[in-house]
Amino acid sequence: MGNESINWDKLGFDYIKTDKRFLQVWKNGEWQEGTLTDDNVLHISE
Repeated sequence: MGNESINWDKLGFDYIKTDKRFLQVWKNGEWQEGTLTDDNVLHISE
């Protein structure tokens, strides 16, 4: 990135609903195989 100023108002962090989402789970120290899902809920656990 150069010395250009970033126009934060036009950067585009808006939510865009899509038909599918990519889901991948970290389990037992490794990533499980990823899948596509219709579920639009973000599942987070500690």
